[in-house]
Amino acid sequence: MTRATALSAAAQLATLQAKAAALENSKAELEAKDAGLSELIGQAIARGSPFTNLRAARDQIREGREDLLYGLRAIHEAVQAAEAAVKAEQLAAVNAELEALADRLEGEAERFEGALVALLDARDAFVRTGAEMSGVAAKGGDVDPTRFRVGNLVDDALGVRLFPIGDRGGATFLNNGQHWAQPVPKLVEPILSTAEIVR
Repeated sequence: MTRATALSAAAQLATLQAKAAALENSKAELEAKDAGLSELIGQAIARGSPFTNLRAARDQIREGREDLLYGLRAIHEAVQAAEAAVKAEQLAAVNAELEALADRLEGEAERFEGALVALLDARDAFVRTGAEMSGVAAKGGDVDPTRFRVGNLVDDALGVRLFPIGDRGGATFLNNGQHWAQPVPKLVEPILSTAEIVR
């Protein structure tokens, strides 16, 4: 749905609502005239005066009001249909936006997975190199060769720098099983499959 289409549907709805309001005003005016003529007829009866013309005028107003009621019914039905059309178009627009964002999310999942793989590879290489240094130092009789082991350093650095990223003021980690060891694009598939408004 284009923006022009949405504006057109909204404009049609506004036009119908304006017509309905005008008809409601006309109905109120006719009802007021009906009441006024009925009052005059009552006064004529009390005086014993003729009221044929008053009754004819009132009957004409009542016929006009009856016709108007049919018109109001039709216009209200048209308003309801127009409201449903506008809502459907708005929903289609939102779903199209969600679909476009889902494509982006899928791409970001791939990128995030690549970053995770690269991070784990870099961590393993870093820790492995530190372990090799520790071995060489021990071979040379170093007083504290374990100082070259950087596993704890790496994990602490990751914990401090990654955990504050969470949406709720800090990331939390719960080991919920090997399911979460799958590639990120696989994990995000259930989310992508529901990329539309659910009501």
